[in-house]
Amino acid sequence: MFYVSQWRTFLYVEMINNMEVKKFCTFDEQLENIRKKGFRISDPRKCMSFLKRNSYYSCSAYFHYFELKSESDLDFESIMKICEFDSKVRNLIFYIIEEIEHSLKTQISYFHAEKYGALGYLQKENFSKKYHDHEKFINMIAKHKVKNCKNDIIKHHNKNYDGNVPIWVMINFFTIGELVHFYKDMKTADRKAFLRDYIDLPNSFKYFDSWLKCITDVRNRCAHYSRLYFFNFPNSPKFFQDINIGLRYKLFEQILALKFVFHNKNRFNKMFVHKLKKIIDCYDRYIDLKYIGFPDNWFEILCK
Repeated sequence: MFYVSQWRTFLYVEMINNMEVKKFCTFDEQLENIRKKGFRISDPRKCMSFLKRNSYYSCSAYFHYFELKSESDLDFESIMKICEFDSKVRNLIFYIIEEIEHSLKTQISYFHAEKYGALGYLQKENFSKKYHDHEKFINMIAKHKVKNCKNDIIKHHNKNYDGNVPIWVMINFFTIGELVHFYKDMKTADRKAFLRDYIDLPNSFKYFDSWLKCITDVRNRCAHYSRLYFFNFPNSPKFFQDINIGLRYKLFEQILALKFVFHNKNRFNKMFVHKLKKIIDCYDRYIDLKYIGFPDNWFEILCK
């Protein structure tokens, strides 16, 4: 006699067995599929090596771009070069976001601790009544403590401070999404005061939330090795009225959000903009900047 749970398992297995799914392809078959799509493969060994490192599924996302081009332009070498371009841009963006994330964690925790004390983040009244879900937040803190119970920092605070972890320590365990939620949950007056010290841009309070959202989106795409070229992002950052960047929901405006959140203009130009220009110059013959939303004067806009 079947129990209900066994019957459900049986039905699930039957459903899986009857589902249509894409057929597994060997590397040789993937190579042949690329040829069937009309691409020239001048060096099969190089193409095979590329597929073993990048996977057919990953590079197939770029095929749509070539549907807009003529048959004479269908060279798989171009796709490999665009994938390389994407990879280098992702690495550069991820590097700069790491610094933004670390700076935000340092400055937000400093601001909060200075005003409310080392453990003030555990008190509901120190956050916005409108947005903050304190029970959910405390559960998140508890999960971080359990997950990191073998971490030397948590063990030290458990042993010497009765498990009381100050905000400037705990915030380092936050994901960037949790960090953004922490900032958004702060009282409006606190967020305004924080921004005056952090970036000191006129009216930045109106736009900062959208910048953080976009940084989270692009950070997650970079962390998962996802395509940036020919991609539309789910969110478009808000900017000052005197900024006209043309195409929305593309990579360029996400990078512009990085520029405004970064803590030092000269350092951003040196660490990011000039390195980005070198990458773009290197792959100039393979890429089209309009597919990542870059205007002709992109370098001047980012360096301004």
